[in-house]
Amino acid sequence: MIAITRVVLPYDEAFVGMSREQLLAVNPRLLAFMAHDRVSLAGTMIAIGAMYLGLSMDGIRRGLHWAQQSVFISAFTGFASFFLFLGFGYLDTFHAFVTAVLLQFLMLAIHSRLGTYAPEIPPPLRGDRAWRRSLWGQLLLILHACGLLGAGAVISAVGITQVFVPEDLEFMRTTAEALRAANPRLVPLIAHDRATLGGMLLASGWIFLLPALWGFRNGSARLWWTMLVAGVSAYAAALGINMTVGYTSFMHLLPAFGGLGIFLLGLGLSSEYLRGSWRKTSGENNNPAPGKAAGAATGPGDEDETRTGPGTGSAARDRAARSDSAGGTRENSQGPPAGGMAADGPEGPASCHRESYSP
Repeated sequence: MIAITRVVLPYDEAFVGMSREQLLAVNPRLLAFMAHDRVSLAGTMIAIGAMYLGLSMDGIRRGLHWAQQSVFISAFTGFASFFLFLGFGYLDTFHAFVTAVLLQFLMLAIHSRLGTYAPEIPPPLRGDRAWRRSLWGQLLLILHACGLLGAGAVISAVGITQVFVPEDLEFMRTTAEALRAANPRLVPLIAHDRATLGGMLLASGWIFLLPALWGFRNGSARLWWTMLVAGVSAYAAALGINMTVGYTSFMHLLPAFGGLGIFLLGLGLSSEYLRGSWRKTSGENNNPAPGKAAGAATGPGDEDETRTGPGTGSAARDRAARSDSAGGTRENSQGPPAGGMAADGPEGPASCHRESYSP
């Protein structure tokens, strides 16, 4: 809200020694450019927070080690990016305070016990069209996350060195030297936003990459929805503020639109598999019930026995028939009645034992 209204905070004004009105006098597009960076940063942080919340509620609490490691790696990357201020020379005191507070929660999480893992959906033994399609979706999600890591690294490096790219200066219709001449602390203030955005993109890259690598499981509907909400929030903020302030350079927006397209396509291809509808149609047939061989046929009698317990259904009747047959065989093996041949005669049921008797 601050980034799309006031843009700069009182301590920002104190650092540069200029009011908001004086900053507008230096360059009428300066605050719009800063709003573009700060809203993009806010959208990225919302996405990271949504991913942390989803992985904590549905992953860490259920004992998923990969979810815990994903949050830790991403969080430590974000905290480490705070020290990028050493490259641009502006220590944001409020930023430092919030970082110190949040770090305490991360330390508590490290020393907490992981929940007990209890698998909910058995892995399918065979794949089908939806599973194969999801592999392409997983690949696109991995490429998207790698793109975020690359963008974060580049923006962080630019933020602590040259600060601006040609499209930035073209939008503001000025030069870096002109801004430095107006106020030597103005460029470090802008560099703070730029480098912080790069650090958050690195953190978001990890939190999107690791679940795509480690947590891609059939039935992970909550992970799919979490990634959708988080990703769309970040892209909506970034693209929305660019359109609002008029920063519509094709080369500047191309990575954002490209990333959004790859992200949505990856989620679309993996939707049926991750959200569980694939398992309902084919996955259950790929997982035989315990105690039955894979591919074994099941009949109504087996369903009856499963439902009412052993001793019922056609399976129980078959066992009873086999038992009666075995009993009859033992009875006949004791020999025929007195008089030689079996009482039923040569054509009767006992004739099957003729070879074992003497005439």
